[in-house]
Amino acid sequence: MGELFKIGWDLVVLRHYNRQGMKLSAGDYLVAIGFVVFLYGTGVPAAVLYQNHPQYKWVLIATLVMDGIATIAIFVYEIKWWIKHRAAALAARSAPSNQPGK
Repeated sequence: MGELFKIGWDLVVLRHYNRQGMKLSAGDYLVAIGFVVFLYGTGVPAAVLYQNHPQYKWVLIATLVMDGIATIAIFVYEIKWWIKHRAAALAARSAPSNQPGK
């Protein structure tokens, strides 16, 4: 149930930013999907390996550290993306319009 709420909230946020002129490109979607696939592709197998073979605890720990570093890197990417697109959206809003009456 929580995941359904999260998906709904994500759609509201995407709609909000789309209205502000901060649209996501296909590359942004690929980065997001690739990040999720990377986390599941590394975390789940490491957790299953540790569950079946507790002596490989170090593999789980190394994977969690690697996933943590990847998460920090994606947060930095997202913050840079937001700053860049926010500045462009504000510049577009404050630019003089060629429409009559405005």
